[in-house]
Amino acid sequence: MVLVADSREYLVCFMSFRMEHLHKAVWSSNFIAPCMHRSYLCKALFYKLAMLTASEGISMEQLRTETSRLWDTWGYSESDRGALSSFLNK
Repeated sequence: MVLVADSREYLVCFMSFRMEHLHKAVWSSNFIAPCMHRSYLCKALFYKLAMLTASEGISMEQLRTETSRLWDTWGYSESDRGALSSFLNK
């Protein structure tokens, strides 16, 4: 699990599958780590969308649906979500 609080502190922990046992954890106020984590997520999302775009037989509607689903899970703020929605519905 990764938790970023106020973009200033973060917690990274490794827990059991059912989240009953904590194996290891790190809590830090190092501002670089949350930035790196967010950058990794953006790169992973871009890679996923690039692979979908390159797939044969995927429709624009399927791509829009998957982009919206990913944004709902990993996206930023409400105003950013509105801008993405406007872009996807053009």
